[in-house]
Amino acid sequence: MKESLKLFLKKSFKDVTLSEILSKTGLSKGAFYYYFKSKEKLFQEIIETYFTYMVMYKFENYSRNSLKEFYTDHLKDLGRAVSQFTYDKAKIGDNNALSANYFYPVFDALRILPEFRVSMKAARDKEVNYWTCAISRARESGEIKSNMSDEQIARIFIYTGNSIGLQLIMEDGPMSSLSNNYKEFWDNFYKSLKG
Repeated sequence: MKESLKLFLKKSFKDVTLSEILSKTGLSKGAFYYYFKSKEKLFQEIIETYFTYMVMYKFENYSRNSLKEFYTDHLKDLGRAVSQFTYDKAKIGDNNALSANYFYPVFDALRILPEFRVSMKAARDKEVNYWTCAISRARESGEIKSNMSDEQIARIFIYTGNSIGLQLIMEDGPMSSLSNNYKEFWDNFYKSLKG
């Protein structure tokens, strides 16, 4: 899987051939089909192993005491995902900065694996729901004040996080700075919500 992942990071799913996979891994065609029914099944296994955890946060374990504690718990969870990502990169022999190449397979998966698209949508819906509930609790307790709706505030937290990550990718920045960049922005946004 590691050798195949390297191929999928360099080329699209469509452009990686079974012959290349066999050549790179040293497997015979029979051995390949013993483990995987098709190139698509191999690709699906790679996506589930190396990419799905990036959006599977444990919101149900986050603090319900305050919005600040909720987003602090999210930053810790994000740190867990970053650590796993860094470990996976080292495991496949890639110690470079975060790069857009790591998202090409995700875009292919969204296009060719319907169940992956469904699981990603469910993960995003869950994320919006948990953030919205945390903001609603913060509003009810008087922790924050804003004319924006709870969902609008939730989406600002989510979308700014996404854009900070994307900016870091475009700059080939170090993964280690991701949580600090989120925290700085979210702390300032949180202060503005306190009114």
